[in-house]
Amino acid sequence: MTSSGIGSGIILAVVIALIIAYAMARSRRRMGIMVTGKSWVAVTVGVVVVLLALWAGQTH
Repeated sequence: MTSSGIGSGIILAVVIALIIAYAMARSRRRMGIMVTGKSWVAVTVGVVVVLLALWAGQTH
């Protein structure tokens, strides 16, 4: 894979992670649970790690 392909893949993973973090934040707000920047970062990093693990598992 070229470096531009890797760059687009990482950007796509971050965008997907932010969409999931947004959905989680909305659901937490509806349940009355406080949403902070830490929770956004935790969900985003967690999703990116899972996506990278899935990608690594499929390519190797």
